[in-house]
Amino acid sequence: MSDYDSLLERAKEEIPEPISTGERFELPDLEVAKEGKATVVRNFADVLDAMNREPDEVVARLLREIGAAGNYEDRRLKLQGDHSRHTIQDRLDRYVESYVICSECSRPDTNLVKDGRTLVLQCDACGAHRPVQARKQTTQVEEEAEAVEEGGTYEVKIEDTGRQGDGVAHVDKFTMFVSGSRKGQVVKAKVNNVSGTLAFAEVVEVIEEAT
Repeated sequence: MSDYDSLLERAKEEIPEPISTGERFELPDLEVAKEGKATVVRNFADVLDAMNREPDEVVARLLREIGAAGNYEDRRLKLQGDHSRHTIQDRLDRYVESYVICSECSRPDTNLVKDGRTLVLQCDACGAHRPVQARKQTTQVEEEAEAVEEGGTYEVKIEDTGRQGDGVAHVDKFTMFVSGSRKGQVVKAKVNNVSGTLAFAEVVEVIEEAT
């Protein structure tokens, strides 16, 4: 066996075994509910398990991103105020991109470690490591622009009926008028037009009928 072949065999032996499959990493579907003046993510423990992160690490950064007070207790995340599922999902996706997914192999098999004062993302799958760079926080105007966009499809609960008979829902600061929907339904709505904080949409799928 040549020196090259010997080195190649040695390198193969030292490559870490993959911990996860090569499938795209996805978080569990969020179970979001309103409880009085608070918003609760009922299955947040499942989200933490999927990311393999401790509650204190995730919750502190998530609350700062959303701009709300809250806490993690009894396997649930409780946020003070009214926050849409879309907003919470968006902030979690940002966290995953910055603090969970390896930039080299795109796997979630990572750990956060401190190197002096620098937070480093270390991958158990491929051995890569990089300093963590948090996303720059967006301004309120930018957040509103991201919350609802023309052509986007959103899962919403119809809370009321407008004067023209359209269902009315809310996503962050936006009031959404959804044609073809009824009060109490949970639907997927496609936005056809946005004007200021008003959005006009149509039903593309009924997820849950009114009770």
